[in-house]
Amino acid sequence: MSSQQGVLSNFAEDEVLRQFLDPSFVPTTYTRSVIKTASNTPNARETLTQSIKKLDDELIVMVTNHYEELLVQVSNIKDLESILDVIKSGIDGLQESVQRIKNELAEPYINIKTKTQQLERVHIVSDLLRKIIRFLSLSSHLRRCINPSNGIRELPKAAQCLHEINLLQKEESLTGITVIDEEMNYILQSEQEILSQASRILIQGLETQNTTDIGNALQVYHNLNILDEKISSTTNVVMQKVLQSINVAIGANSLNEELKGITTNWKSRAAVFTRMEKMMDVLYSCCNQISLLQKVLGQKRILSQTSFTTSFWEKLWAQLSDQLLSATKISPIIETTFISDYPRLLLIFQNFFKRLQDSQQMLEDQSVLLTTLTKFENEYLSRSCSRVFDQINSMFPTNSKTPPKGDEIGNFIKLLSSEVDMASVDPRLLCSISKGISGGLKTFAAKVESMIATDQDSQKVLDRGTNPSQARNAGLYSSLQQVYNQTLDIFRNTPAQAQEAIAVSLKELVIKSEDILSPIFTEIQLILEKTILSLHDEDFNSQKTTESNYVKQLLSQIESFKNNILPQFAATTLLSGQLRTLVSRILVFYVRHVCLVRPLSEPGKMKLVNDIAHIELALNNLYSTNIKSLGPQYKMLKAVKPLLFMELDKFTAGKDGVNPELKPLAPSCVLHHLFSRGPPNLLSPHLIKSLSLPQYSHWIDCQTESQIWSLIKTCLDSYAHEVNLRGESHFSPVYPVMCEIGPSLLRSFLINETISSPPVSNK
Repeated sequence: MSSQQGVLSNFAEDEVLRQFLDPSFVPTTYTRSVIKTASNTPNARETLTQSIKKLDDELIVMVTNHYEELLVQVSNIKDLESILDVIKSGIDGLQESVQRIKNELAEPYINIKTKTQQLERVHIVSDLLRKIIRFLSLSSHLRRCINPSNGIRELPKAAQCLHEINLLQKEESLTGITVIDEEMNYILQSEQEILSQASRILIQGLETQNTTDIGNALQVYHNLNILDEKISSTTNVVMQKVLQSINVAIGANSLNEELKGITTNWKSRAAVFTRMEKMMDVLYSCCNQISLLQKVLGQKRILSQTSFTTSFWEKLWAQLSDQLLSATKISPIIETTFISDYPRLLLIFQNFFKRLQDSQQMLEDQSVLLTTLTKFENEYLSRSCSRVFDQINSMFPTNSKTPPKGDEIGNFIKLLSSEVDMASVDPRLLCSISKGISGGLKTFAAKVESMIATDQDSQKVLDRGTNPSQARNAGLYSSLQQVYNQTLDIFRNTPAQAQEAIAVSLKELVIKSEDILSPIFTEIQLILEKTILSLHDEDFNSQKTTESNYVKQLLSQIESFKNNILPQFAATTLLSGQLRTLVSRILVFYVRHVCLVRPLSEPGKMKLVNDIAHIELALNNLYSTNIKSLGPQYKMLKAVKPLLFMELDKFTAGKDGVNPELKPLAPSCVLHHLFSRGPPNLLSPHLIKSLSLPQYSHWIDCQTESQIWSLIKTCLDSYAHEVNLRGESHFSPVYPVMCEIGPSLLRSFLINETISSPPVSNK
């Protein structure tokens, strides 16, 4: 083995012989490469010869070395040959057995195959006979349904028979069978007759709203498997009827034909709307038929693969929208009618929708139609605003300072009332109209504001007669109040949204009215307060009870204001409110200064009581409603007399430490009066603060009762301190009463919620 490996290793090291060890060695390739180099051919032959010789020698050596092993291998080969002979004989026996079995099975197989073919043919014939029998049975049943003995046709059952016959024909053609061919003519005729009858009763059922007829027709179509097709064709027929009615109603040709000879606009518009109402009746009938068709389908539980209702509504709204727009483009009469009388057009559609909803019909998306109506609505709103603003501009000519006349205001109110009445058919439209009117009223208020006189003449309240500035303001006030009150009446029964839309502009009218009244009432208030302040120039400490000069002057001023100024202004709620505020303020102011009178004798008290009676009468004449209705302010005036004559020990005669007769008065008024009963060194509050009485009165307007009491308490403390410094043994009798009643008055005043606070000055 080692010598063999040596030879092979020598071959592997040799460049030429190495090729013979390669498993992919190809002799022809090697030979071809040697021949190409002719010079090396002898050497190659020599090398190969030597190598062959070496291999032969090596083989001899190997055989010699392994002689015994080779003999064993030879004996084994002989054993294998005997085994192969045994196997070969077994295979031959097996093949003979297989052939014998094959011969035994061939005949049964052929028999089975033949019987199977016969059975298959029997089944085919049997199935064909079954179908023929079924066909004839269905044909017989069809005859009974079409020509029943009781005279009542059963079309749905007949249609079911036809459907099953058609299915048999589709499964396997029975053409060529005599008995079948004889029946086919009758079946085809029956099918045409059933379809014709179903179409007739469907149309009849839709027109008469007979759900039984509609249900029978739909069941026929369903049984014949043509339901979707027939529903689609029926919907198309209804839609054609809709389009025809629309064209008849607003088609330019038919409309022009009818309008020949009509010269007045209102008759033309009436003719257009008469046509529209007839068209809506036709549309309602058609929509009702479609809804009824859908309803019967649902009741029959018949499922249609086509959403025909959605398609119908979409097409209906689209067609109606297109036709409306086309009509307005072609016919100026229709365009003018739809815009000028848009509320009536809207009402027609609203009634149409309401009828559909009342009949429980499902309305699909109406956005296309509503968009079209919105175009008319926008134009109508624009024209409405133009009418309102044109009327306002006509009332206020450029550079004119003359207030609007009564008939102009009346025409303006009639216009507003007309606009609201026409728009009241729809809350949403009314709200839009209200916004336009609101804008117009704001403009009205702005124009009035630009004309209001603000010079000194306009605020003269005591002159006799009326100057031009006052006359202009009075006219403007009357216009504002007339427009305000009548607009309020117009919108009184309208929806809340419309009232909200108009509220802001109505408030503007009130503000401008107040701008006219407020300066006048402020001026008269200042004059009357100034006159009341002069009561402190009167001598209320003497023994005489002559009539006070300030009362004469005050009564004259009130009378002049009542007779010369107030008649210029129409009696309104706003004017009444201003008068109420003025009279309330004068009462509070007068009571305050009556209580501040110091010194005060018994005759002086009688003089004050006489003054109070005259002033009460004058104010009662000024405020025609009667000053008793003022409540707390009037009660204050009536409580002054008991205050003036009440004994000191009675002031605290009450459960809460306050005499009930004093409770209508403000605590400061009671305490101010008590100062008049004290000694001179018990200084009044205005002296402590170094203020004049007018200044002190203004200070009181800006303070609360608690703050006023604090100042009065300071006065009392200052008095007590002075008495103590002097070493006097007792205080004035009024001092302990004031100290005791002050907190009780304040506490009672704060607890008693029925007494209103005195009104704030209009200054």
